[in-house]
Amino acid sequence: MATMVMERRAKRIASARLRRVVQMDEAYRLGDELPTGIRRYRSKNELLSSIRSVMDKVDAE
Repeated sequence: MATMVMERRAKRIASARLRRVVQMDEAYRLGDELPTGIRRYRSKNELLSSIRSVMDKVDAE
């Protein structure tokens, strides 16, 4: 009986891990912020425009 419980628990843990990986992959593809707080950019131009917008905000203050 304990073996069945352990197998179910292992399956739940594995499926939760897979869901997390899928969410992170989708976030990476969309260029969203990942759960780690790191933002992935799809292109160099997107990165540079983000830097420019931050610089504009700083200059405005």
